[in-house]
Amino acid sequence: MERGKDICYSCGKVQEYLTMADVTEDGFEIYCDDCHPNKKIIPQLIKLADDIASTRFMDYPDYDEDNPITTLPEALTIFVQESMRNHDEIDLTEVYDEFEKLLG
Repeated sequence: MERGKDICYSCGKVQEYLTMADVTEDGFEIYCDDCHPNKKIIPQLIKLADDIASTRFMDYPDYDEDNPITTLPEALTIFVQESMRNHDEIDLTEVYDEFEKLLG
């Protein structure tokens, strides 16, 4: 008996059934690894955090041109620190708002 196939919602690539990621809540959209939305946004988040750290180099002395931000945990740390600027506690609503503002 032949097994079903998954077809990438973005590029049409065909793979074995259940080998692609289902990423949407609204519909049944599946993506291959190359087209998965997270693969595209993570580098953008890292670059944005590196830009912030470079611009505010006095606030982030651990990061500079010789030691740029290259990982998602580093990027998220910058975003959380930015959302906490002038605050004593983390307000998750403000963190969300900061991400939304940064990502447009």
